Amino acid sequence: MPGSEHAAFYSRCRIPALRGVTFIARNAIRLANYANPRSLLAVLRDVISTVPRCDLWSNPQQDRGDGGAKQRFLTPLPLAASFAFPSLSRSRKSTQCGADLATGHSVDSRHVGSVFPLDSFLKGKTSMVNLTRASRELFSRTPDERFQSLDELRTHCHNERQFSTERWQVPQTMLPRADSDTVVLTLGDDESCRLNDWSFGQLCRMSGISKDTIVQLSPATASLALRETLPSAEKPIQILTAGQTVRSMHGVSYTRLWNADLLNVVANYATDFQLPPAGFNGATGLYCGEQDLFAFLIDPEGWVEIDDQAFAPGFFVWNSEVGRRTLGIQTFWFQAICQNHIVWDATEVVEFTRKHTASVQDGLIEIGRMIERLVAQRDARRDGFFKVIRSAMAAQLGQDGDEVLKSLLSHGIPRGLGKEAIELTRTQSRFTVFALVDALTRLTQRVQFAGDRVELDHKAAALLALAA
Repeated sequence: MPGSEHAAFYSRCRIPALRGVTFIARNAIRLANYANPRSLLAVLRDVISTVPRCDLWSNPQQDRGDGGAKQRFLTPLPLAASFAFPSLSRSRKSTQCGADLATGHSVDSRHVGSVFPLDSFLKGKTSMVNLTRASRELFSRTPDERFQSLDELRTHCHNERQFSTERWQVPQTMLPRADSDTVVLTLGDDESCRLNDWSFGQLCRMSGISKDTIVQLSPATASLALRETLPSAEKPIQILTAGQTVRSMHGVSYTRLWNADLLNVVANYATDFQLPPAGFNGATGLYCGEQDLFAFLIDPEGWVEIDDQAFAPGFFVWNSEVGRRTLGIQTFWFQAICQNHIVWDATEVVEFTRKHTASVQDGLIEIGRMIERLVAQRDARRDGFFKVIRSAMAAQLGQDGDEVLKSLLSHGIPRGLGKEAIELTRTQSRFTVFALVDALTRLTQRVQFAGDRVELDHKAAALLALAA
């Protein structure tokens, strides 16, 4: 099917004009129960034919011959198609750098990879923010902390848990000592373990000495300073090791939550969610290092309408097995994601965090509930979209041509265009709202000037409100 290629394009570029099309195409079987097949196929054919062959997810590292300062949309995008489904065509206002998709004008690429709206002059009623948490992760993670799939990340976390051991010792039995050019920690039975950056910092804090000071000393002097300043206590320290490496050290009040347990909850509740488009450096939004885990997931099929604008659901989750950060989740509805993994124009942002204390396991229950709630909202809103389309396919604008023309004129449709749409609709079906919008948006594509075409498409799109 030719539309499959364009559906893949839509998944990458997030053009609002195509959201309604792809949404209907992927649910054609369900819509077939309510739609006239010819009308449905006509809408799909006409709108898909307007898809440009350009890639808005350009690589900021790629040499485009202009020093990377600007990018150009090589193929203009006719705007008429975006109004076949008006409530799904309204996107966010343009951010700092604008683009005219109708004319293909060059745009400033300070936010290279961002997706620009078709009708940026439209103002929505929804309060929106830009989320940068995933972007900070993208720029701070090293290649060995990135994962290509959720299954790969889950396997890694399960292996880490399997090969990690928790042991309890009072601090005075831990013996720092020099070993070649580093400091190791001798635990029970003369077992020497290496310290990673995180556990070395914890050992310094436990001794009350600045890490910046210790690293300036020779291994022999540093081990002696740590040994002399380690506290004596009756309460044991919980030490997490993996092989011959100390991963972390905590007091008795700390309760560990394994990354594998968090990912099991995500896998159970977020079955339809996928990775976001890859970042400019190939990062997928899934990270796990020696200190913490972070995962960024979206539902690319979940576009719905919120206050006459198109949004899709997504969420971040994070955790640390070694006490680096809290357990947490942030859910949201977004309009675009750039190659820096900035989430643009997010709304309904909800965040939950839980410290690693005795009740941290209860946090998994709340995270499951929040993902479940996000999925329920998506399904309810998506069903609302189908109700509008079904109503538009059933509601008639009039019983005869004269009555329909009078209604079209009252909504600002020019007489000549209205008569053509009536004749086109008369040969295909009844004078339903959906059939007339289909005919009008098809006819307006013959209009020469983009400004006039946009105005007419808006007027045609407003007719769907009569069926809502």
